[in-house]
Order: sequence, then structure tokens, then C-alpha cells
Amino acid sequence: MNRHSQRVVGIRYEVILMASEESKPRDTLRYRTDTTIEAGKDAPLKLDVESMYFGSDTRVLIRALPAKVGDRELPLPPGWRE
Repeated sequence: MNRHSQRVVGIRYEVILMASEESKPRDTLRYRTDTTIEAGKDAPLKLDVESMYFGSDTRVLIRALPAKVGDRELPLPPGWRE
């Protein structure tokens, strides 16, 4: 859900794959979509993610961060390159 008071344009998704017994990620995948979400509205999550760690004992954590809120471009999160 877009909890901002303005439209969000572009979503940066970080998919973190963790083994249940480890505290360090096995794999981290980053994607940017061109999704637009109006203030207070929802949008479905649809990612095509591939990793050799799927199918094993893996926890999946997903972070979603806006790329742009209103007319303001947000800085890249740590570790991102575009």
C-alpha cells in the first residue's frame, strides 16, 4: 500500500534469500519496476525472480521502496546501482 500522501512512481524491490539457520543472506536480488501507485492505494506485486536457492530451505524477505514520491526522486538505497 502507498502510505505516502502523493503518488509513487517506480518501486525498488529487494528480495533477500536466507537459510533458516543462517543470519547472513544467501542471495540478494534487486529489481526496479515502473509501477505507479496512487496515494492510499494498493498494487499487486509481480516479480519474475530466479535463484539457485529456491527449492531449498530458504526464507524470502521482500523490501519495497518507492523510487519517486510526487515529483521528488528518492536516493538509491545502500547497495543499489541503476
